[in-house]
Amino acid sequence: MKIDKIVCTECGTLIKKSAVRNLFRGPVCPHCGIEIKELSLIPKSKTVAIVLAIFFGFWSWLYTYKKDRINFWICLGVMLASIVVLGWVYWIAIITYVIGWIMAMVDAIRRPKSFFLDYPNGNY
Repeated sequence: MKIDKIVCTECGTLIKKSAVRNLFRGPVCPHCGIEIKELSLIPKSKTVAIVLAIFFGFWSWLYTYKKDRINFWICLGVMLASIVVLGWVYWIAIITYVIGWIMAMVDAIRRPKSFFLDYPNGNY
């Protein structure tokens, strides 16, 4: 069951998530007009995440960086370390890139659509 209501941190009014969106200032409570700073609704698309993973590999984790920063930095670090330490053995860097690519694709495919719609506030 998806929870579609939140409580305003200023006035305590129970409001729908869709009612707090504002294109100019950020999320605003429709009752008191105060900007809701703790709620940062940035819905993402699962389709976009999958397409990015197919074409860009682990770089696609930048799309959902708030949740995937550890995955991104581990893959980038391992790849760069393999290039620096074993520079002449370039195929190891290619293998680490391919592994990161596969991990990113599997990650994007296995996540439920609700992860992307509730990003970054969903607990996954």
